[in-house]
Amino acid sequence: MSTLYGLTLPPLNGLDEAAAARVTKGDYQKGLSRHLLDGISGGARVLEFGTQFGLIGALAAAQFALRHVTVASSDPEAIANASALCTANGLFQVETRQIGGNPTDLPALLADLRPSAILLNLGFESGAGLGDCDLGPVDLAVVELAPHRTAPHEIAAIFNALHAANLYYSPAQSKGNQVVFHRNP
Repeated sequence: MSTLYGLTLPPLNGLDEAAAARVTKGDYQKGLSRHLLDGISGGARVLEFGTQFGLIGALAAAQFALRHVTVASSDPEAIANASALCTANGLFQVETRQIGGNPTDLPALLADLRPSAILLNLGFESGAGLGDCDLGPVDLAVVELAPHRTAPHEIAAIFNALHAANLYYSPAQSKGNQVVFHRNP
């Protein structure tokens, strides 16, 4: 087994060729994890929605000893990868959730978990329905956009929902397809 950001990395199944190459090089979601991890505290509840293999949730749990981390995906292979990653690193506090992949999944998860930090990986899951969510507890949202997989009207709806919840775009922290929003004090 190899290591990635200090975590033991078990063999991962079902990653596309580009993602597998980023994992091998060690630069998979480096900026994304930095934004998310720099913005949370030890008491945070974190949701990684649309995970490929649970890396961000596992990093949050390992670096901050968080008790409330959930990684969710509609892809059974992604959930299996996330479970293997967390087991290999003794991160039994990370919950993995298989979701159905419909627009009501995100509002239901947010209502159930009430996280203070969320990662929305919109290349792998839909953020549709975010406008129907109670985003009151969320202080930090990191949105990973994949424009080739996410419709422009959906991206606009997500940004509008975050803005309506007093979460504002942070240009100094955003880079490329990784867009960071913070609660406006």
